[in-house]
Amino acid sequence: MDKKNIEFKYLMLCAIIAAGAYLAFSVSFLQNLLPYFAAVFILVIVLHFGRYQAIKLYACIFLASLILALLSVQKRNAVLMQATVYERHKPYTAEFTLPDKLKIVDSKDGNSIWISFLSEIDTLPVQVRFSLPKNARPPQSGDVWRLSGRLALDSASSHGFHSFWVVDKFSAAELVLPVEKRPFVCWLKRLKRELSRRIATGLDEDTDAVRLNCAILLGERGQISREYKRIFKDSGTIHIFAISGLHIGIIATLFFAIFLLTGLHIRLVGLLVIPLMWLYVMITGNAPSAIRAAAMASLCIGAMIAWRKPNGIIAWAITFIAVHIISPQSIINVGSLLSFTVVIFLIIASRIIRKADYVFLGKLFLMFVIWASGVPIVARVFGQMTPGGLVANIVLVPVLSLDLFFCVGSVIASFISHSLATLLNYGALASVFVMTTTSRAVASTPLSNVTIDKWSIPECLLWYAALGTLMWITNRNVKKRTLFWN
Repeated sequence: MDKKNIEFKYLMLCAIIAAGAYLAFSVSFLQNLLPYFAAVFILVIVLHFGRYQAIKLYACIFLASLILALLSVQKRNAVLMQATVYERHKPYTAEFTLPDKLKIVDSKDGNSIWISFLSEIDTLPVQVRFSLPKNARPPQSGDVWRLSGRLALDSASSHGFHSFWVVDKFSAAELVLPVEKRPFVCWLKRLKRELSRRIATGLDEDTDAVRLNCAILLGERGQISREYKRIFKDSGTIHIFAISGLHIGIIATLFFAIFLLTGLHIRLVGLLVIPLMWLYVMITGNAPSAIRAAAMASLCIGAMIAWRKPNGIIAWAITFIAVHIISPQSIINVGSLLSFTVVIFLIIASRIIRKADYVFLGKLFLMFVIWASGVPIVARVFGQMTPGGLVANIVLVPVLSLDLFFCVGSVIASFISHSLATLLNYGALASVFVMTTTSRAVASTPLSNVTIDKWSIPECLLWYAALGTLMWITNRNVKKRTLFWN
């Protein structure tokens, strides 16, 4: 079968799965029809479609995606229904594993602390808030807590998070399993602290530049000051702190280079690099974008191990299918949507610019596609558009790559030579200076970040249709090894 036909079929499967899942989460009355959809699904499997087996396959996949998503919706509704029953009688109780991103602030009276974080209760996204006495053991990421509180029945934010807060001060929070009793989690935390220390080899750890490098390499966004968060947000470059394919790619490349220098066979090197990538994902907090990137990289390396040519589109499609079967609610997760959407456009745009002899023009086209592919999602969810991000990313993306090489290189070099690690860290500081200076200049420019009315779904689809048309025209009219039109 032709490679393009195989790719098209994989993309069709992804589109059908996405349509089924999105329909389940966007049309509320469909949950009442779940038994009927299940019956139709069984009927479609049993019936013989003759020459139309492809239609049968696509119908089965659509119905399966719809049913799985409706089951996830039912779980959410069951949580809210139980919270409704409990609302006047007793608090709702749930267990939470505290994430890396914990916000801890002192109360106004100074006698207690308030802890807040984002989590889920049976796929229902919640923003949790609870308090503890000032002299109590401070909560740590990795702890398991049982909280009894009030669950808001309506979403408290535009991002779909329901508020969950304790009813009785101090008495509704119980530490079930401290992180100290979870050996593997403790080891990951110690490893992360050690990596943070080595990133600052030869430097003052208590500086904004070092904190920014820790945020870029290890995802420790809590260390970034409010000022820098505002600068990067307003310039449309806050994405550089999300662990993504660029991070995974550089980590994998460096480990490949190191292992190949030892004389190991490339297939054995691939087997060693895959678990190291996933270890990095776990250290940095299992972000959706990192999981997607590591899964795609594992598939591509796996193809190489099996002496097959890696295919980015097929790797993307398999990852998309796996993620949305395991977690149907990912279809309405902003981070997941941005990650998958930007990456598929990036893969297609990369194929187009391979024909370009003018490298700079090709890179500009690639930066434009990366920016444009994320515009509808940001406009629909946040009601913002960041034209400044298009300009800033032209500088920041290549500098970010350089910064990651410096950071990872300094960590590796710190085991060999303190002087070499320090030198590489100074290179990382220079990279951070360029990124912050560029972002500050763009953020201070008028119209770099514009607040707009939230886009409707037809407006988003129209934008993607226009972007796809532009890429199709570019691909059709590009000369061999140039980006100029005939």
